[in-house]
Amino acid sequence: MRELLESLDETLEWLVMFRLEPLRPICDLATLVTIFHLPPDSDLSGATWVVLTAAGRGVIVEGRTRWLDSVPPPARDPARSLWSRHAEALALVDPAPDLLGVGHAEGWPPTLLAATIEDGVAEARAIFAAPPPCRHYELLAAVGVTYLGAEPVGPLWRARFRNRLTAHLLAGLLGGLSRTGNCNRFFLDHGHVDGVQLAGLRAAAETRVARARHLAMNQLGQMALAARRQSLAMTCLPPPPAAPHPYGDLVPLGFVARALRRIADVETGLVAAAELLRRHLDAARQDGLWAFHRGRLVTATDSALVLLGLSDPAAVERLERFSDGAGGYLPQLDMVVSPRTRHWRRADLGTTLAVRALRREAGLAELGQLDDWFERRGALFFANPFLVDWLFALASPDRRLEAELRAAVNPQGGFGRWDEAFSTACAILALSALGCRDRLLRRAQLRLLELCDGQGHWPAATPFYSSELLEAEHGLAGRDGIIRAGGQLVAVTLYEDGWRMIGTAVAAMALSAPCDDGVEAPEVAGPAHPRYRAPDIGAYLAGFALPPYLDGDRS
Repeated sequence: MRELLESLDETLEWLVMFRLEPLRPICDLATLVTIFHLPPDSDLSGATWVVLTAAGRGVIVEGRTRWLDSVPPPARDPARSLWSRHAEALALVDPAPDLLGVGHAEGWPPTLLAATIEDGVAEARAIFAAPPPCRHYELLAAVGVTYLGAEPVGPLWRARFRNRLTAHLLAGLLGGLSRTGNCNRFFLDHGHVDGVQLAGLRAAAETRVARARHLAMNQLGQMALAARRQSLAMTCLPPPPAAPHPYGDLVPLGFVARALRRIADVETGLVAAAELLRRHLDAARQDGLWAFHRGRLVTATDSALVLLGLSDPAAVERLERFSDGAGGYLPQLDMVVSPRTRHWRRADLGTTLAVRALRREAGLAELGQLDDWFERRGALFFANPFLVDWLFALASPDRRLEAELRAAVNPQGGFGRWDEAFSTACAILALSALGCRDRLLRRAQLRLLELCDGQGHWPAATPFYSSELLEAEHGLAGRDGIIRAGGQLVAVTLYEDGWRMIGTAVAAMALSAPCDDGVEAPEVAGPAHPRYRAPDIGAYLAGFALPPYLDGDRS
């Protein structure tokens, strides 16, 4: 590397060189030829490095540089070579990088970029003349790049970036490799994002989000068809020693049906899957409504969640039999009440929000505000605060909710301290329902892409729970599945979305949320609400979801 830089004149505007060994596992050589814009007949099989410069392209084979087209200007004086010009910056980075870029643009001081690559991730250090401006950096995620901060090093600044190369290469390929020069320009301009680069980042974000949405919708179409042939139930996780078991094969399909109904018309081939799923859900009705699992007890909660995916005002009206007469809805009517489940006989906010959202969407009479629920918006069966927020936004848009959600964004641009993908998708849907369209949504969508498996599936989440009160401790406190809430000991059963139907459905809808990423998000005032800072599901249930139902105070 040093020998090459010493052989080239300092007037060469820029040079970037890539060691091929860490790139081979993530990209075949033929594709690399295309990505690097090398002559089509270039043979990289024996090459160890690819060298790109402003004046010519080459490869290094057995330690010797072989130029493939024009030869860059040679150094006539060792003191005026690329190496000597960038010696100060080179001393501030890894001496044996897998990627090295040096250069200077008119009107800018020299700059340098060095990166090591491991498992498809490049950890990069850039040497700039001043602190990076950071404006528009949230959109760097569109090309797989994350800014990690900067520190002064003498008169210069060393900025750190992480580049997920699979995402970076995908963004380039989706853009027809027409924007690869933007990478060079970003570093030559010392981390400034100009208008051309901003347009490129926005285009990359749009194409990557559209591709992920398409993959997710195809997965949902397959799930809808598979659910007609077999029971794709959630996994019930009761407190030990009870064993996990499948339970809940209808409610997840409500989420799938909603995504298909709202997006299938723009995704070729999915309209038929949406119609077949609708018929499947129709066949699972009992007295016009639904249970959590086929053939079990019909509830308002489960019926409302299934109806989110259907257009059926008559069925929505049937839910009025669960009304408490005061604007709320009971989760169920026909269960046998016991001391362990007496708190289930109260109006539940999650159920109420789902029913009210359905009424709004169906154009039925609305039932007043939910102000008395806002500050303590816990739900009896929903284990994620952002799921509650989405339903709240659909049922009763409240600007306070927007402010709380904006304050809850995590450093990666997503939401949630557990089940981040599901939380992020629900938060996007909530903000979208509140009319938000700015860059915060796009950054959250890009975070969703980072959490996807690349094939259109998102991680398994735990959207639901149920709870039973324990009358005596008997040594149960502190055991798995046992929490203390509202001064009482509670056994908690979780329901995991093992088939990832709910997570994939809400992600697909979140990736369809309209946004204008040309509008920068406003500054956020204040910290996130404590409900969003709970470290896990147990802490959230104990501190926020259950107390409104255990302390006798609904306000």
